[in-house]
Amino acid sequence: MKKSIIALMLFGATLGAKATDRTDWMSAIDDRTYVSQLSIPGTHDSATGHGWTGFYGVMGGATMATTQERTIAEQLELGVRALDLRPGVAGDHLYLFHGKCQTKLGLWGALNACRNFLAFHPGEFIFISMRHETEGDSNNSKYAEMAKAELSNFADYIVDFDPELTVGDCRGKIIITSRDDIDFAPMGRIYGWSNNTELCDAYISRNGREAHLLLQDHYDCTGDGGITVKTQAISALMNKSRYLNTEYSNVGTWVINHCSGYMTAASSASNKEVAELTSKAVIYILKDTEWLDDCGPSGIMMMDFAGCDAAYSGTVSLIDAIIDNNEGYMPIGKYAVTKKPVVTFDGKRLLTIKTPEGCPPTFTLDVTIKLDGEVLVEETYRSWTWNFDTKRYTLETPGKYIVKAKMSGPSYPTPVSTNKTFTLEDTAIEQVESDTPASPIYNLQGLPVARPTHGLYIINGRKILR
Repeated sequence: MKKSIIALMLFGATLGAKATDRTDWMSAIDDRTYVSQLSIPGTHDSATGHGWTGFYGVMGGATMATTQERTIAEQLELGVRALDLRPGVAGDHLYLFHGKCQTKLGLWGALNACRNFLAFHPGEFIFISMRHETEGDSNNSKYAEMAKAELSNFADYIVDFDPELTVGDCRGKIIITSRDDIDFAPMGRIYGWSNNTELCDAYISRNGREAHLLLQDHYDCTGDGGITVKTQAISALMNKSRYLNTEYSNVGTWVINHCSGYMTAASSASNKEVAELTSKAVIYILKDTEWLDDCGPSGIMMMDFAGCDAAYSGTVSLIDAIIDNNEGYMPIGKYAVTKKPVVTFDGKRLLTIKTPEGCPPTFTLDVTIKLDGEVLVEETYRSWTWNFDTKRYTLETPGKYIVKAKMSGPSYPTPVSTNKTFTLEDTAIEQVESDTPASPIYNLQGLPVARPTHGLYIINGRKILR
């Protein structure tokens, strides 16, 4: 039975804090990797570290609505690559709100901070989730028009949303999604977002293309056991997300998993308390052997008080833990999966099977070789257990050979295969016979064979087909 995450967390797995430059962490990721396959640190109500203005902001922002202590520019420098922006109309401009509380940062200012960061770090990209904060502007009818105009000012930095965006598609760009209708062509429209749910199935749509969105946004942790429900909801979605790199059909599934919440409503102190508990829980999961032995993508994880590690008793930064998780698994990528394995026969005795250039790093190669209708070889090679790109077989028995080499794996929508038929003549064998004494013959288990029949053997360290 698995131990309670809360119990383990309270015993305090202390991991040494580390200061790492995360400004360009995405640069090391292969261009062909699907964005949906990444582990991305993000922030919830990202603008609240900019201070407060307006009546409600000045009166209650600091004590009731704060979820961040860092500015957006500082968050990006720390490695955050997903932002939660809540614009609302304030006079002639769009400002970012948390509920009724207005921050000092406008939507233009947030987008400009992203643009400035990307100008200096063109290998990175930023995901943004927007929601009209209707509580802050009384559902102002001008919002959609104003949001379109603001986003249009940054159109050169915004990538067209698609479920199968790759890292290469997005470098130096911003991905914009919104829970509200805005007539802005590159934007992905989110449908089905259910507030305060432990898990919901939503989707992101653009131009008839839909991404499946797995979402956890359970934020009300009040009452007995409320924080346990929250951490279990985070863990449950992580355990779904971690297997999204095992099947090609999952590349259109995106994940947003919130670590944010409160145990006392309208309390910045409670927001921080929940952040400390959930951060410790998630760090423990990501560093635990059970996760590391079967590692996979965590998706986008939205946190409160990002980078405020002193509050978390010296544990490793949650931002760092999420970024580091990308190194623990092989993501699915948009590789040259239409290229087939290359099968060649030199006309004498050498059969060669070679994997094509540009193929995914994770694949399975199935080899079947028949001689005069009889199966001689049925072998499976896995790239994560055998580091190879070429397999060679030496043929000794004349006759008609049929060879099939099939490649499959998570990055393959369907397997690709090559079939080759050829005849090995007696004369071809005679041309390469030598006068040297016969070498010992072994089976594939390494045991000597005195009277080999048809099959695959090892002679002089090479695989020989007789």
